[in-house]
Amino acid sequence: MIDWKRVPWSLWLYCATLVAGWARIEVGNHRPIPAKVLFAALMFAWIYGLLKAVGWVWTLTVVIGVLAILPYAFIAPFNWIGVVVSLVAVGLLLLPATRRYFAGDTATVDATPKA
Repeated sequence: MIDWKRVPWSLWLYCATLVAGWARIEVGNHRPIPAKVLFAALMFAWIYGLLKAVGWVWTLTVVIGVLAILPYAFIAPFNWIGVVVSLVAVGLLLLPATRRYFAGDTATVDATPKA
């Protein structure tokens, strides 16, 4: 189970930006319904992994966030908004409260429950 009261505000804010971005993609694209459902399921599973403090999900999210900055920063035309949004997202994941949450006793190596 997720310890809802222990989740830091920075992780809540990061997850809210994920949901907002997901909603924007879903509304803006005209893809088949099964693709939309699959993407929504993957996004909610990813968010659940973050809120459950699964360490490898957080690590992979940070790596993807850092790699997401590269296209915005080095491909013309330079996109300030993309760089700023990506930096803020990575910053939220690397704030001390978020790192403590994933380093604490509720953090898991995988998604299996502890006995």
